[in-house]
Amino acid sequence: MRRTTAAASIIGMSALLALGTSLPASAHNYVVSSTPAEGEAVAAVPEGFVLTTNEPMLAPEGAAGAETAGFAIQVTDAAGLYYGDGCLEVAGTSMGMGAGLGAAGDYTLAYQFISADGHTVSDSYSFSYAPTGDAAVQTGLAEPPVCGEASVTGEPAAETGPSEVPDASAEPEASDESAAPAPGDDTATTAVSATDEVALVLGIVGGVLALLLVAGIVTAIVLRRRASGAGSTPVD
Repeated sequence: MRRTTAAASIIGMSALLALGTSLPASAHNYVVSSTPAEGEAVAAVPEGFVLTTNEPMLAPEGAAGAETAGFAIQVTDAAGLYYGDGCLEVAGTSMGMGAGLGAAGDYTLAYQFISADGHTVSDSYSFSYAPTGDAAVQTGLAEPPVCGEASVTGEPAAETGPSEVPDASAEPEASDESAAPAPGDDTATTAVSATDEVALVLGIVGGVLALLLVAGIVTAIVLRRRASGAGSTPVD
């Protein structure tokens, strides 16, 4: 009888020890809801990627930026490109970041948070995206998005064509401004023309005066000779 009682006590103590060993694992936070939900097929980009656990996470209320060290949400497509704005916030039982998605297809949401008991919990799940009509499109990133640097578009992606590269061999077209004379050119031309006209007039006047002077000299000589001839008396 005593041996049976002792054996029962040993079994009971072993069960308690086993239960005590498993308690820390069961004390971890666990996800109770998420956006998008695991396995969900979404037709529109949600406002944010959000996870909610059963009790507050181990982070300051409203934690953001450097305060969210140890917390993460990463959304990738089948090609491994990342989506979202990278601005993670933690508030009580929830954490989330701004959402963005690319083309239709399968996506994976991986997360990590610090449980209330101080342990790190991480996992991932899949969801699919099947947009209807004109949907907003974010360009996937090769690296996880950085808050303030990643752009989550809010409108349908605009079609852009290749940029035109100027032909370096083409001669530049002459502009009207280069063909037209400078504002000061007209003034200079007018001044030169006026100077030429004055010089021409002075030359003509000088020539006329010279002719008059020559004519006067010739006339004086002729008159003197006539006067000399009239005053002489013939000799017999």
